[in-house]
Amino acid sequence: MELRYLSEEFFKTHKDYPELMQKDNRPYVILVIQTETMKFAIPFRTSMNRAKKYCYITDKKKNSGLDFEKSIPIITDKWLKENDYPIINEYEFNYIKFDESKIKYQFTVFLNAFKKYISRRKENPNIPENKDFQFCTLKYFLKELGL
Repeated sequence: MELRYLSEEFFKTHKDYPELMQKDNRPYVILVIQTETMKFAIPFRTSMNRAKKYCYITDKKKNSGLDFEKSIPIITDKWLKENDYPIINEYEFNYIKFDESKIKYQFTVFLNAFKKYISRRKENPNIPENKDFQFCTLKYFLKELGL
């Protein structure tokens, strides 16, 4: 489990992607996880909609957690900020550390559902848009995901 920030280089390269989460005054903390094929950055968010299907709530009082829909594949380590490691509160850190394998599993379920949806839409563009993926950032990285 690795907590990081995305680099300036990442945001300069992807500045035209409106669904990417970026704050000039305070960067988002991300959890970097390794799947079977590549690394992904999953941002922490507060005040998330509890009805959100693809997320992992780490603090129910604050509705905070990991937002799978805003994840991005890490194609190069240059997309991760060097020598800048964020600190999150101890309760939340322990919660995700304890459930690390569960988070990885749930993210893999999300990733597979997204890939299946994109593949089906490519085969038949008449399939209605899935609202679960309407604001998903992975749509900017289809080539990198092999789609």
